[in-house]
Amino acid sequence: MFSLANIAQFERKQVSERVTANQIARAKRGLFNGGTIPCGYKSNPYKKGYLEIEPKDATLIKKIFELYLKTETLAATAKWLNSHGYRVKRSVEGGGNHRLGFFTVMNVHCFLNNKAYIGIRVYKEKGVTQEAPAAWEPIIEKDVFEEVQKRLKENCSRFKPMTSKNRYPYLLSGLVSCKTCGFSLTGKSAHGNGGKIPYYEHSWSTRRQSGLVKKVFDCKPHRVPAKKLEPLVGMKLKSF
Repeated sequence: MFSLANIAQFERKQVSERVTANQIARAKRGLFNGGTIPCGYKSNPYKKGYLEIEPKDATLIKKIFELYLKTETLAATAKWLNSHGYRVKRSVEGGGNHRLGFFTVMNVHCFLNNKAYIGIRVYKEKGVTQEAPAAWEPIIEKDVFEEVQKRLKENCSRFKPMTSKNRYPYLLSGLVSCKTCGFSLTGKSAHGNGGKIPYYEHSWSTRRQSGLVKKVFDCKPHRVPAKKLEPLVGMKLKSF
């Protein structure tokens, strides 16, 4: 029984290695190995691993790149698309979670960074990211894509060290969560009449709706002032 188990384990390992080697070989040829197909493309029913351009969605992808070069901000691009009636297809082909149906900073950033749109197949071999010419037609010109990447890099927000004198400490960061939805609340700040105001808010909900002109937050309150919440927690600690 021990010998049979070893033989079965060895065979499983061999099958896994053959499958991985076959996937890498296909990727080097620029073929699509499965998974969520990028918006703007659809599978070719006659050629496995080949993608075809979906004209309607491809026009939308071109519009996203064109808008970002004009606005130069992800939020402005998402807001313009949402306010002018543009919608991303919710259903996905090839598996994966459904899309939100509207534009956010995050999904616009994903669209702009996807090299599949310039006909490049990105894959990993032994943990190293590799590229190969894809087996499908590009939607975006290479020079347009490179210009977008250049501006994304220039506009990337820089990391602010925790030791900054102007930074509020946010004592409950990573500890406080919403009782209604269960998501954690993170420290944010805004400027009001009294200066800089720290608070804790639903950061995931805020990011997801950042591209909408009219925002709808399910949990009330959406944000809690830090200078009200932290003293309450301090009082509870003292009572213990």
